[in-house]
Amino acid sequence: MVLVSCSRKIKIDGIKIIDYGIYKTKLIQNKSSITGNYQVRKVIHIIKSSDKIKIKKNIIFGFRYLLLGNKKNKIIQLKLVNKYPRLTKNNKTYNTTFVSIDRIIGATNFEGYILNNDFEMIQGTWIFTLFYENKKIGEKSFTLFE
Repeated sequence: MVLVSCSRKIKIDGIKIIDYGIYKTKLIQNKSSITGNYQVRKVIHIIKSSDKIKIKKNIIFGFRYLLLGNKKNKIIQLKLVNKYPRLTKNNKTYNTTFVSIDRIIGATNFEGYILNNDFEMIQGTWIFTLFYENKKIGEKSFTLFE
């Protein structure tokens, strides 16, 4: 008897941007948890489509996208690289951050930024780039202005 594995390697074809711009969040409490504890989740809604973002405290900007690949509903790990103008906090300067994120193939995903602090209120180009296994699969840039 010969056993043949039918598992296919995950293939990511890229992303399809659904919308981008300025968003708002709405908190929803779920009181029907089995443990009796509250579960809170955010629902995000686009309020203005634009890649030109006026700087304002607590503004949320970013993009929603569909992760395209051959294994729908599979959770995979992506690398998100954020590039932005020089941000200075506590005498340290930053212009790039790297973070590993779990995302679902075939589902709507969101990447974005909330301008919470004064040091983040910097004009210029902010770029969000997604990588899967060191291959660039998508990118979106925004221009922030006062």
